[in-house]
Amino acid sequence: MLMRTPAALRGATSGNQPWTPADRQHLADLYMKDPRPGVQEMAVKLGRAPRAIQTEASRLGLNSPGAQPRKCMPCQRMFFSAWIGNRICARCEPMIVGCA
Repeated sequence: MLMRTPAALRGATSGNQPWTPADRQHLADLYMKDPRPGVQEMAVKLGRAPRAIQTEASRLGLNSPGAQPRKCMPCQRMFFSAWIGNRICARCEPMIVGCA
């Protein structure tokens, strides 16, 4: 039998809030700081769980060695890429690959 997830459990749960662009920018600023603060410290500053910090950092590509903020060529949004030749963000990549 197929069961549906209650609407209250879909998306952010346990009082968590969705990530806003400002939250992502603050996380990126903290992540690029030298020396980088620990995950626990970033979690306190952002008011989030340490696991949420790790997950969002991974989604943004912040934990890749040499990650730098770069502008996506198709959409002009800032994203983090691990090397200078990567100029297409994860959102645009499927569209570009499909065109090739």
